[in-house]
Amino acid sequence: VRTVALVGPFRDALRAHKARQDELKASGDWKPDKAFADLLFLRPNGGMITLNQDNIDWHKVLDRNGFDYWRGHLNRHITATRLARIEPPIATPIIESILGHKTDALKKYYVHRAEIEQFTSLAGYARQFPSAQTAADKSR
Repeated sequence: VRTVALVGPFRDALRAHKARQDELKASGDWKPDKAFADLLFLRPNGGMITLNQDNIDWHKVLDRNGFDYWRGHLNRHITATRLARIEPPIATPIIESILGHKTDALKKYYVHRAEIEQFTSLAGYARQFPSAQTAADKSR
C-alpha cells in the first residue's frame, strides 16, 4: 500500500470520477462483487477492470484526443521524466514514494536528473577555463 498526495487537477479528476461512480451506483446498473464494491476504479457496471478492457479503453482515450498509440504504462515513465525536470530537484524519497521504490520509472528519473546535473556541473567546470576557449578561437 502506498499513499500519494493528491493536489489540484489530480484530486479534482478523482473527485469527478467518484461523483460519476456514485451516480452509477444509484442507477441500479451497478453490480460489483461485494469484495470489490468500495474500489474506486471499476467498470461502469461495477465489474473488475481487466487488462484487455483497460487496453481497449486506453486506445479509445488516445483516439478521442487525436494521439498516436503508446502503451499506457509508458505514462509512468513520462511522469518520471517530467518530475526529473522540476527545479529545484525533488528529493529522492519523495520521488520514490510517488513512483514506487526501485522501479523502472524511478531509474528513468535518476537518469534524467543525472543528465541535467551533469550539464549544469560541466558548464560550471568549463567556466574555469576561459583561456582554453580563447586559444581555440585564435587557432581557427
